[in-house]
Amino acid sequence: MRLLRPLIFVLAIAGGFFYFTTWRSNAKSSGLHPSNWISRPAQVEITEAARGGDQLDGEEQNNISVYHKNIPSVVNVTSRAMTFDFFYGLQPQEGQGSGFVIDKDGHILTNYHVIADARQVEVTMHNRKKYKATVVGTDPSHDLAVIQIKAPDLVPAVLGDSRKFMRSAIPLGSRAP
Repeated sequence: MRLLRPLIFVLAIAGGFFYFTTWRSNAKSSGLHPSNWISRPAQVEITEAARGGDQLDGEEQNNISVYHKNIPSVVNVTSRAMTFDFFYGLQPQEGQGSGFVIDKDGHILTNYHVIADARQVEVTMHNRKKYKATVVGTDPSHDLAVIQIKAPDLVPAVLGDSRKFMRSAIPLGSRAP
């Protein structure tokens, strides 16, 4: 009995290891995985929701014009870093986020967590062109970063000034509701 418990424990550990590392992955590839038991449709049809009419109100028109105006300024940022896994081996790790062009020199504002510890940063423009980027500055406490690319014909985003809005909306000396 003294030898039986450790033997059962070792066999359970070895069996679990075999199941999760070998048998389960082989079962997926051979069609024995439960997700393969469900029938799949032969053809999937994608439809577009029909609008109630072609008339859009002023707010919708404004949103559409803002989207169209700023599409060239919005970018996708991909970063690649090396991290340590559970066994202290180096593993590549990829992060993605968005950003926007802030000037014609190629400066792009993005989030710090997107490029944190990155060895390589790549920017994909709206026209799917890709550029290598360099990190210019970071502010981890506010989760902001500025990166830069060398690309022709950049369209910077038009930034607003909320102070102008607040001055016109609330007269000085009065309280906001």
